[in-house]
Amino acid sequence: MPKRRKKCETPATGSAAVRLSEKTNKRTKVNEDNGFRKESNFDDPRKTAGKFCALDFARDIVRHRSSVNDNLDSAFRKYPEAITSAATINRILDVIADQMKEISIATSICTWFLLHETIRKPLRVFGRIAKIFAAAGCWDMLTKTFDRMNECDIDGKVKVYNIVITDYGSRSENKEAELLYSRMRAEGIRPDQGTLKSMLKVCEKMRMGSRKKEDQPVEKALGYLKEFRASIGGNIDSDCYIIVINMSARSGNWQMALKLLDEAKENTTRYTKKMMEELYHSSMLALQHGMQWEKTLDLFEEMRSRKLATTQSYTIAISACEKGLQWQQCLQYLDDMERDRVQKNEPTYGIAVSCMAKAGLVDIIFQLLDQMKSERIVPSNIALNTAIQACAHCSNSENNLWKKGYDIFLQIEKGKDPVDLDSYNAVLDALSFQTKLSLDIFRQGLEKGIIRPSSHVESASAKLDLHLLSLGAAEVCLRWWFEEHLLERFRSPRVMAKLKAVDVVTGWGKSRVGEKRKNEDGIKKRVATMISFYGLSEIPQSNKGMISIDISSLRKSTEDNGGKLIFDVEGYFKWKKMYKQLPQNTKIPQVMRKSG
Repeated sequence: MPKRRKKCETPATGSAAVRLSEKTNKRTKVNEDNGFRKESNFDDPRKTAGKFCALDFARDIVRHRSSVNDNLDSAFRKYPEAITSAATINRILDVIADQMKEISIATSICTWFLLHETIRKPLRVFGRIAKIFAAAGCWDMLTKTFDRMNECDIDGKVKVYNIVITDYGSRSENKEAELLYSRMRAEGIRPDQGTLKSMLKVCEKMRMGSRKKEDQPVEKALGYLKEFRASIGGNIDSDCYIIVINMSARSGNWQMALKLLDEAKENTTRYTKKMMEELYHSSMLALQHGMQWEKTLDLFEEMRSRKLATTQSYTIAISACEKGLQWQQCLQYLDDMERDRVQKNEPTYGIAVSCMAKAGLVDIIFQLLDQMKSERIVPSNIALNTAIQACAHCSNSENNLWKKGYDIFLQIEKGKDPVDLDSYNAVLDALSFQTKLSLDIFRQGLEKGIIRPSSHVESASAKLDLHLLSLGAAEVCLRWWFEEHLLERFRSPRVMAKLKAVDVVTGWGKSRVGEKRKNEDGIKKRVATMISFYGLSEIPQSNKGMISIDISSLRKSTEDNGGKLIFDVEGYFKWKKMYKQLPQNTKIPQVMRKSG
């Protein structure tokens, strides 16, 4: 049985074909004066017949960009459906300005709309026109847009102002946003919550800089808040308070953050529970930023008394315990979360692990990791690196904590997240007394490109930079540099004769604040001691972050040892035993709060 031909495949014949041809030619006929054509149907007369297509119309306008200003009148006369509704006008402007990025053509169309008073322009159209003028930097036309709105007596002008102020703020054009707000107030337009939020976000993006106090972003934001509160008598959205509280935190003004929280509490009946939680969280973070861990815990206890405590608030409180080394209170909060059935997450446990590490409580760290495993919470690499560092700080040649630290490193390697330099720094600290294994791991990091020591070797000089490396990693790196990387040079008397300087950059000051240990132990002291156990001597110099090796002692040592340096490992380990890296901080007074 022959296949039935589809209806659309039947060729038109006779008068039907003539009518279809005439209809097609009429739809695709090009206007000789302006070049515009009926874009909705010029590809296929049966496709979207009789419908207006903003995309194709916009393409036609862009195609004739050279004469667009002269042809807009005829184009819109030919296609009156393009301006019949606000949705259609906005669609055309969206296509040209946002999709095609033809801002100049979009401003020409907006100018045409603005000058033709007979065209009805609802509020939405005015808002889109004003936004395009703002994006193009046409301040004069933007001003005319608002003047035209006043002439038309458009209701809801504040919404258009909010749109443009927000747009200026998103591009960090703060001066223009402030000018527009001043014009709005001068016209007697009453700002609403959207206006206040837009201006606060503008202030939030301002840089601190060297300004007068009244010109500081926080002061400006407080001014807008005060002005708005005076004009409407309170009832400010919680989002506005949160923005200013966060700004106060960044400026270090935690007192202002607490004051704003007290003001917001007056609107408790208006705010939902979620809003109050966000207000408390922002204020607690502001206190932490200002190093006020005790006040942070006081605020958290207030949250608990009001039944507002969540996972996030417990995490912030545990972070405050970490900063105050209150490890007992930290463990109590974890127990309270279990009792109150508040869900724990990875950040909660991760910060608790950090708190125990600072107190030197390695056994409790492994208990927390086991608890995470039982609750099916995967620890982050940051938490695992902290655990390894805790093993390193409390390990010595007698105990086996280095094995536990190494096992955690192997766990990181098997995990989903890639191993980074922090993991290698931590495990090499833990393996400080394991010479062969630490060298193997260091070479592994070199092969993977994770450890990248900065070694500059030239004919007359050699320099090793140990920045970004921990104590253990720096020790291994120095041994690798002397015993492997420079070995060929040491074996060549001709090369050694040309060598004039060998320097090791250890870093000093801000770059090494975090690694200062007991008895002034640090990378510079370790490197200087290692050099002495190589039988080398230093050259006195003024740079506190660098050690210069005496070339004569280097030549003599390599000549005596057959072109290589011999390191006294046993002597160095005996020296290291005198310097326990971190004492336990369990003796710090522990202040416990009543369980909520």
